[in-house]
Amino acid sequence: MLNLSRRETLVVTIGGAFVLAMFGYWFVISPAMSGFQGKTKSIERKEKQLAEVVKLQDEYLTMTTRMGDIEKTLSTGEKGVSPKFLEDLAEKRRIKEKITSMNPKTTPMNEDFNESSVEMRIDKIPLEDLVKYLFDIENSSKFLKVKRLRLKTRYDDFNFLDVTFSVSTLEPV
Repeated sequence: MLNLSRRETLVVTIGGAFVLAMFGYWFVISPAMSGFQGKTKSIERKEKQLAEVVKLQDEYLTMTTRMGDIEKTLSTGEKGVSPKFLEDLAEKRRIKEKITSMNPKTTPMNEDFNESSVEMRIDKIPLEDLVKYLFDIENSSKFLKVKRLRLKTRYDDFNFLDVTFSVSTLEPV
């Protein structure tokens, strides 16, 4: 072997330990740390996904509850859109005499529900009265919806409108 002085032996030992430490870091510690960091990021990503799933579950339960309430209300209440109910609302707004026609009809939607609707025509109505009447229809407890609203300004008086619209709701089959 080589005859090295005590000082040279110390330098070679320290250098060998340094090289050994560097190889240990590069091939053992660094891969383990990057794997750990990757796992940490993966855990964070999975936690975000879990939070999103919990949020979607809450929304689903809320929607299911609301749908059950709506189905219960639809099944216990009067079937379809009642022309009498619409006339009563018009009477409340003092526009009943302006209604010129009401045509009820029922259209199948799917195996569970039919769409019941009434097409209405109202002549010579001021815009303010129309808005209040439509508001009463949409905000009634009967789940009514105004569809296909057509407005025409009258030529004899621009302050009045001729209106045709459809009021509909769903009814269980």
